[in-house]
Amino acid sequence: MGRSHTYIRPLSIAIAIHAMLAMTGPMLTGLGVPRYELKAQLITLIFSVPALVFAAQQSITMLIYALLGTYLLRFLLLTIAGLAELAYSGST
Repeated sequence: MGRSHTYIRPLSIAIAIHAMLAMTGPMLTGLGVPRYELKAQLITLIFSVPALVFAAQQSITMLIYALLGTYLLRFLLLTIAGLAELAYSGST
């Protein structure tokens, strides 16, 4: 068993974040602004590729935490965009 808990915790958090992300894309599309999801995806891509490549060269633990960071960044970007759009569409 050993160090398996080191890998399971961040991966389980990433899975939960990924499940929450499954709601934001359809929500933004339903609001008529799928471009916000594309922008968030591109920003995430720009940050995650170098981070994941660097982390993969260091250790598996670092790679797992970089993956968690990637999911967290995407979640934050999409949630902020969704909340901003909901606030905007609710005020008009």
